[in-house]
Amino acid sequence: LLNSNIEPPKFNAESGARAHSASPVRGRPKLELASFVAEYNILSKEKPETYDHAIQTETNGAEVFSAQKRRSVSMDEEDALPTKSRTKTTKVVAQEQVEASKQTNGVQPQAQSPVVKEMDPEEAKNLMKSKPFSDFFTKSTKLVEKALNQQVGLLEDLIAGEEGRVEEDRREVLNQVVKLYDKHHSHNRVITDLDWSPHIPDLLLASYSPNDEGSINDPVGLILLWSLALRTRPEFTLISPSFVTSATFNPFLNNIVVGGLYSGQILVWDLRTKSAPVQRTSITQNGHAHPIYSIAVVGSQNAHNFVSVSNDGRLCVWNTAMLTNPQKTIDLKTKSSNAKQAQDINVSCLAFPEGDANNFYVGAEDGNLYLSQIHSNQAKNELLLESFTGHDAPVSGVSIYPPQVEATRNLNGLVLTSSFDWTVKLWNPRLPGEAVATFESAEDYVYDVEWHPTLPAVFTSVDGEGFIDVWSLAEDLEAPLLHTKAIPNAINKAMFNREGSKLATGDSSGNVTIFDFHKELINPSQEKIDAFDAFVNTAKSRRPDKFE
Repeated sequence: LLNSNIEPPKFNAESGARAHSASPVRGRPKLELASFVAEYNILSKEKPETYDHAIQTETNGAEVFSAQKRRSVSMDEEDALPTKSRTKTTKVVAQEQVEASKQTNGVQPQAQSPVVKEMDPEEAKNLMKSKPFSDFFTKSTKLVEKALNQQVGLLEDLIAGEEGRVEEDRREVLNQVVKLYDKHHSHNRVITDLDWSPHIPDLLLASYSPNDEGSINDPVGLILLWSLALRTRPEFTLISPSFVTSATFNPFLNNIVVGGLYSGQILVWDLRTKSAPVQRTSITQNGHAHPIYSIAVVGSQNAHNFVSVSNDGRLCVWNTAMLTNPQKTIDLKTKSSNAKQAQDINVSCLAFPEGDANNFYVGAEDGNLYLSQIHSNQAKNELLLESFTGHDAPVSGVSIYPPQVEATRNLNGLVLTSSFDWTVKLWNPRLPGEAVATFESAEDYVYDVEWHPTLPAVFTSVDGEGFIDVWSLAEDLEAPLLHTKAIPNAINKAMFNREGSKLATGDSSGNVTIFDFHKELINPSQEKIDAFDAFVNTAKSRRPDKFE
């Protein structure tokens, strides 16, 4: 353009356009260039108005106007966003509207409650019948009931502290605390055995006889584990295909329960699984063919065995890891001085001294007490027992003096026996022959006898009339310290807990009754204890009236 004769462009103020004019050039046409700017105002797409439930119900006119103004300002910004971002922005604006309205009304914003789906009655009914729901409900209600019982116990202690406790001279040695009974399981059954858990202080095991009047669906053999914190129903229910005659906790494994059956089998239950047993012995030629009357767990934590004895006098030692066949089988025999051949012993009960896995005592239907060892030098399959003659009827219970009573070390090993001849006898194994003393306070068959685990020379016995006798031998050999009718039914079993603060009894109606045993009310002097010690270890005549 510089080399041409074209004039510079001129700006036309009136038209707003630039015009380029050039002087005529010889031989060329006249050219004119023009440019312009056009402006278009494109309206945004009109958005439909939507409202939350909270906006419809909680905002007034001024708040709606303010919200609409904010929404109109943000709509132009929203046009420049992608579709997804626009949707999100709309939700944010709506949330801001709700929060603004609540703040205006003085209400703090709250999170929206989740939508709860309501089940129809048929679906709810099926859910409640399902096993997972039933297990969850049972476990949860047990925990709640235990917590409530503990709170009640704390409240009772508080009230007792405020009102003052009963004077010691007016308190009874035995006070009933609770009666454990389950109508569904305990009805028309007899207690056959009791055992306190060595691992959980308030857990008690009770085995039951069959319910002869029950339905075909009722279990024949039954073991219930009761907790003192859960008094309306059992903590665990264990079943078996045969009548459970004897049962005990495994002192070395806190989840194992062992039971002997009327069929001659031994069952093992694991409390971590269902109510059915996890192990059982086989009925073999070397095992039991008659009812098992007593079972014990002996040994140590690393090596322990089950020892069972049946009514025909057969004693079996079982390896806990293999119950197919007994590890050792012994037929218990006795031979009198004028007999030519040894005779079988019809065993009724068995007891091991605490911590001893070799020496044992058995009571028999002939009224005698027998002492022997599992590992002896006699014949492999037969064992002649040393006898203590005294009772005129079958022996129903045997109890050995506990070694942890430090005040009477010389009394360790003393043996008590109860019998159907209405008596209890005291034996000193170091003085073979007749019984050291005989106690005749019962009014019926004496079904069980039990030394107190901590008090020196104190024991209790129970009989068929429902009486409980408490004896303190260091104070009196002729009359019990307490003779009370505690239960209207026959009491079959009695057992102290490990601390000796509670006494559990089982009766012929399926009731387990727990008593508080106030051992602080029994406090014989050391002089009387020493006198009783001298009597049982040195006395020539063992009549009670010779003790002074």
